[in-house]
Amino acid sequence: MEQNVIVKTDKGPVRGIKTSFGCIFKAIPYAAPPLGELRFHAPIPHPSWDGQVMDCTAFGNRLMQMQQDPFYTKEFYSMPAYQTKESEDAMLLNIWTPALPQGNGSEMPPENGAGTLRAAGNHTYGRKFPVAVWIHGGAFFNGFGHEPEFDGEAFARNGVILVTINYRLGVWGFFAHPDLRAEDEHGSVGNYAILDQIAALRWVRSNIASFGGDADNVTIFGQSAGAMSVQTLLSSDAADGLFRKAILQSGGAYRGGISFDRTVEKAEHIGKRFMRSAGVSTISELRALSAESLQKAEIQFITQENSGTEELPFAPCMDGYVLKDGYDALLEKGADRNIPIMIGTTKNDILTKPGEASGPSHSPLHQGGVRWAELREKEHAAPTYIYYFSHDLKGDNAGAFHSSELWYMFGTLGRSWRPKDEEDCQLSRSMVQFWTSFMKGGDPENSLGEKWLPWTEKDQFIQMFR
Repeated sequence: MEQNVIVKTDKGPVRGIKTSFGCIFKAIPYAAPPLGELRFHAPIPHPSWDGQVMDCTAFGNRLMQMQQDPFYTKEFYSMPAYQTKESEDAMLLNIWTPALPQGNGSEMPPENGAGTLRAAGNHTYGRKFPVAVWIHGGAFFNGFGHEPEFDGEAFARNGVILVTINYRLGVWGFFAHPDLRAEDEHGSVGNYAILDQIAALRWVRSNIASFGGDADNVTIFGQSAGAMSVQTLLSSDAADGLFRKAILQSGGAYRGGISFDRTVEKAEHIGKRFMRSAGVSTISELRALSAESLQKAEIQFITQENSGTEELPFAPCMDGYVLKDGYDALLEKGADRNIPIMIGTTKNDILTKPGEASGPSHSPLHQGGVRWAELREKEHAAPTYIYYFSHDLKGDNAGAFHSSELWYMFGTLGRSWRPKDEEDCQLSRSMVQFWTSFMKGGDPENSLGEKWLPWTEKDQFIQMFR
């Protein structure tokens, strides 16, 4: 029988579920719903719900998004239980923690009270567990924090708290216009998705201790657009002090890759074009559109007015607050210098041309990661760990496609439709251990005693996952 547990947050108590590995809390709001005048506005704190307990035992809404590509629909989005309602009211995060209620491990606070969780038996890390905050991918158009491949049980069993978040997507997350810049106290515009991520990290810093977590040992990690987000957070003064380590999967790079420098003027030009396409002339009119009408306008703009371009129409821009310069320039100034980093790609990743020879040297995205490691070593930065995932997934001829490592490093192979054998399971166990050991102390290793060495010019070590 499911047993509930109640934990206090700075806005009020939340009810989660006690499990065999710890506790799960689903759909905790970390910011107010960005509705009405808050659409195209920096996130603000959620109102308090003190005096009542918020039920956080079921996954919540997804933020508004585009339809998925058929390949990825089959891969990650074909399980109805996870396809929750789309809504603008979805500024939510989920927590899987190995910590247990205070007392003997099964004691629950009274219904009208709230407690904190503790790291029972956690002798290695004292009273607090390290924390990992996952930022999903999806080209900044799709995705959500409770996708079936993102589950925290394997991390919790390895002594790490997993937090997954939603953040605004597409036009909701990146619309820019001069009138909006004038509204903002920092003169910021067009980076609402990144500000959402920062708001979630601030929520974690303020509240994760109640869930048994160490607010001073937070790792941010993401894949694809999530990795682009991680690189943006690494590069942003607005995120200073909110994390200690970073992992970038198929998205981060130096002098190459898929991140690009967009001026605020270019972002605002796209915003003006979007407004004309949507048939509105003022921000008030745009805010007055229903979520469904705005979504329809976004789809029309992307498919009819922005087709054939390589750059994403809605993505981070250099607004002078979130991003004060271009990505390469900020890395050259040492924005990431004190942060241990893991970075890697898959064999058949983005920018890798079908039919060409495969391997790390033939992957532009991978080489961008190597150049980043070279720069970091020259600048005497913290260690950089590089990986290359070349394991062909079974069931079709897609190989080690973009996103294919997610089933493995989250330990969620059992949810995949694909055939798998003991080789797959062992690879997954090893990757979970490497990821969680890095999250704990910045030094990745697995239970077999295999050491993942940092990349240096002298020893150009790459951890291969075959």
